[in-house]
Amino acid sequence: MTARVGLVGLGRMGRAIAARLAEEGVDLHVWNRTPGKAEGLAVREAGTPAALAQATDIILVIVRDEAALEAIYKGPHGLCSVDLSGKTIVEMSTAAIQAIRDVLASANEAGAQVVDAPVSGSVQPARRGELLVMAGGEEAAVERASVVLTRIARRIVHVGPLGTGITMKLVVNLPLATYWQTLGEALGIGLRNGLTLDGMLAMIADSKAAIGALAGKIDRILDADLPPEFDLAGMAKDLTAMCCTARALDHPVPACDAARSSAVAAVDAGWGERDLAQLTRFAADRAAPSE
Repeated sequence: MTARVGLVGLGRMGRAIAARLAEEGVDLHVWNRTPGKAEGLAVREAGTPAALAQATDIILVIVRDEAALEAIYKGPHGLCSVDLSGKTIVEMSTAAIQAIRDVLASANEAGAQVVDAPVSGSVQPARRGELLVMAGGEEAAVERASVVLTRIARRIVHVGPLGTGITMKLVVNLPLATYWQTLGEALGIGLRNGLTLDGMLAMIADSKAAIGALAGKIDRILDADLPPEFDLAGMAKDLTAMCCTARALDHPVPACDAARSSAVAAVDAGWGERDLAQLTRFAADRAAPSE
């Protein structure tokens, strides 16, 4: 691949994507606001987002929250502080739809082709190149971004114009997030009536109440000490983005509101670094004492 590639953001997912791209032989430049996150990766570290943009052709951005997005795009030495003509920015962060549109509009004004391309999948699928990419933008921009995205994805779906990628991601995430909440509520009823947590999970996993993600999360529901694939703090942030987007549309989302309330309470209780599936345990524990 002749295109020079940049990656902004080395959190859990960003680092996994960087490791995959480096293993694929991509000449990768990275920047992260917290120094030292690139240690052990075969990458080049840029001093600022602007320097990274000047050194690369296709730039992936995957960061935690809207404040980080604003700083990376619009801050001093941000991406938009330099001429982005001829460059393609691929925005992979999960945030409120309007926040994604705003920063990409700024990048477009600075000359860049822009794509919003969040993913479905966690750290291990990223490391294996098995993410599902939901891309929004002009066809030519999505095709150019796909030169890089094919290295990390099992499938890339061009879902529509700019902004539809993040919209699809929120649509995909919402039923999954509310599943962990309602599963916890159900388990809480069972715990109060003499059933065991592992017994209920085994029964649910063998029934039509199981979703595809459940089998891989049962261990993380039962054991809070297992390393998170995606943490509860991130889930609380994503649920907030979903609720904010819905409110902007005057669209009621009571299940989303309930899951967000529970996730925020879990983070406030010190559970933020646990796996997102621990939302189920937290919801169950609110209804019944922990085992």
